[in-house]
Amino acid sequence: MNKILFDFPIYQDRIAVFLAIKYFLKNQTGASRDSMLELMTIFLSKYGIKRFLFDNFSIRLNQKSKLAYIYGLQKAESNFCPGCGTYIFKYDSPVRILSIEENINDRVTYGCACGEIFFRIELNK
Repeated sequence: MNKILFDFPIYQDRIAVFLAIKYFLKNQTGASRDSMLELMTIFLSKYGIKRFLFDNFSIRLNQKSKLAYIYGLQKAESNFCPGCGTYIFKYDSPVRILSIEENINDRVTYGCACGEIFFRIELNK
């Protein structure tokens, strides 16, 4: 069975993915996270692409699992959200881990309820 691939992602698809991500960051429920990840995976598969760039993050397709993840492009140099200044390691923090790229030092992408997506390099001990 041949897979149908579409041309460059249309605006409606791009905005649907963007809004799903922002909705998850604002609501932070398991259901909204599952929907966001599923929509991102469908989006990348529909257009036959491995990544798609937004303003301060990209979505990428994990080659092993074939699941999408968020890759932050804005680096945070401190333990605070660059958007709203919230400390990211509080028990009740509105900041969530979106993805972890494991390496000698991990590259952790975070998302905050304020809508900011950013990454930090975290040292492995």
